Amino acid sequence: MPEIEKIKIGKMKIKNPVIISFVFLASVSILLAIKMQLFAKKEKTEFYFPKETDKFCINLLCLEKRDGYWLITNSFGTVPASNDVVDNFLKGVSEISLTEVVSTNPEKFAEFGIGEAETTVLDINGRRLEIGSNTKSYDGTYVRKENDKIVYKIEKPLTKQTLSTIDYWSKKVITNLALNQIKKISVKYGNKNGEEVPVDGKWKNSEFIEKISDLKSIAYLPGFNQNSKIVYEYLIEYGDKVIKLKAGKQNEKKELYWVTTDEKYFFEIKKEDFDLLTVGWK
Repeated sequence: MPEIEKIKIGKMKIKNPVIISFVFLASVSILLAIKMQLFAKKEKTEFYFPKETDKFCINLLCLEKRDGYWLITNSFGTVPASNDVVDNFLKGVSEISLTEVVSTNPEKFAEFGIGEAETTVLDINGRRLEIGSNTKSYDGTYVRKENDKIVYKIEKPLTKQTLSTIDYWSKKVITNLALNQIKKISVKYGNKNGEEVPVDGKWKNSEFIEKISDLKSIAYLPGFNQNSKIVYEYLIEYGDKVIKLKAGKQNEKKELYWVTTDEKYFFEIKKEDFDLLTVGWK
């Protein structure tokens, strides 16, 4: 009779190659199953806010996306927002998960900036989150679902004093133009007209060109009543389009220097920038 092999667990060695292969495959399958379970747990992490939205609010200050551009909206009307600032903010808050509980005692909520007389609430698609104080190391923020009895810590710094201001969201970059794409700039000041064109790729008034191609604002001017006597008009031939720009000086309680690209939204600029925009054209 053929010899019958005995398989013992523990001290005896397994000699049958078929069984060795079976044990090996079973071990690999178990390891893969464990990894898949761990991966599934990570995938099940619940994020509080949706990944995409076209509108959100911080208290009465709202931001809305129209035709690919973000606008700040509230009682005074609309203001162009910085797309980069808004997109980066939404990317960050879409990764918020409420998992780290720091307090369930309402008497201690004030220590975390929660439940104050004036609250700051972030509302995205109806999901509302009260924003409290930053952590001492400024690497996170204390939050709670509106009127909830649990305070959480999230690993994202959100400064409520900043988020509720127009200046934080408003568009700061007026122009950001590549110099090699500018073909010509026409300037009008009163009855005077002039133009600037590159010669062999070089501009005669280099400071003017550098400033008008990279112009930033100090602040948005809500409800601005433009009645300036000193106004410069610019037509910038850029690639296959024409960009309109106006800059002016207005004397009110103090001198104010402004710029607009559509005569609807006006922004304050520095005096030094206004001087560079008007040098050689007075």
